[in-house]
Amino acid sequence: MAVDWRSTVLAALAGLVFIGQGAAQTLNCQGRASLHAVPVSGEAYGGHNFIEPVAEGLRLGLFRARWGWRIAVLDDADDDLVPVSPMRGGLPEPRELYGWHFRNGDNTGPNTGEVNAPQHERVFSFMRPGDGEAATGLGWLRIEEMALSDLDPGEQASIGYMQYSACLMWPKTDEEMAAGADAASLEFLPEEVEIIRGCGLGADYALDARIAPRMLAGDFDGDGSHDQAVFVTRISDGARGVAICRAGTWLEVLGVDGPVPGSPMGNGLFGSVEAWRVSTIDTVMTGWEGEAPRPETAGDVLVLERFEKELYSIYWNGSAYRSHQHYRFVEP
Repeated sequence: MAVDWRSTVLAALAGLVFIGQGAAQTLNCQGRASLHAVPVSGEAYGGHNFIEPVAEGLRLGLFRARWGWRIAVLDDADDDLVPVSPMRGGLPEPRELYGWHFRNGDNTGPNTGEVNAPQHERVFSFMRPGDGEAATGLGWLRIEEMALSDLDPGEQASIGYMQYSACLMWPKTDEEMAAGADAASLEFLPEEVEIIRGCGLGADYALDARIAPRMLAGDFDGDGSHDQAVFVTRISDGARGVAICRAGTWLEVLGVDGPVPGSPMGNGLFGSVEAWRVSTIDTVMTGWEGEAPRPETAGDVLVLERFEKELYSIYWNGSAYRSHQHYRFVEP
């Protein structure tokens, strides 16, 4: 089914709640099953341009102008994807971030409605490949803090510094929506079952997709081959663990007979884990002062987490799997 971009953009706009003249708006940057939403934040200052990557072939730009900056959305060829705005009776465009928008007519005080100009929140559209004549992308930018200059009466004020938060949103393709739905599903595909069973997981174990993603892939032993990991339950006693298949050939089931050696991993972790992912051990962020020095690993690590309670990496040391405790704040 083709993406209905009009419904998608209208749904995103429904999350923008306008509260009075010059007052704050409620702006969110939450994606949906059919919508990408990427937050961006930063600072702009002086006479500089600022360009922030958002996604492949998509960047948010702030280009210095006489009284502040101008918002742009750029592709890889540096073309601005924001369509030319129709004439608005001489009113400023929402993507013009100019200091005099925030001052009264003679520049003697703040703008309390005398100057008809957009204020701290700006909403704009942008084009995507295949859009034709109608833009399907939606963006917003909020000025969080700013410093104005040229405040003498009769001058036009400029923005010399600002902190901002922004968001770009655009519809997902049919393929992206299908991939997202598959990633969120807890139903194993027949080929996934075949991979694990073919690797040696016997009938005494059941595949147990309790949290998404149902299967993770990485290179856990550093040999350059694809490895897979799934949660499993031993049918005879309900003991839970994880099965790791290396290169479609070597299978090991961890956790059903006790913690993985190497760190004081809680016995109930495999039955209560709330999130898991593949990472490298040096990029697991914790900041816990009690963490022991991290070991050398032969490949990717399998990260298991109970939010704000405990976090472990399972890694291959060249001959066996071991565990490393990144943090543990409470007993299981």
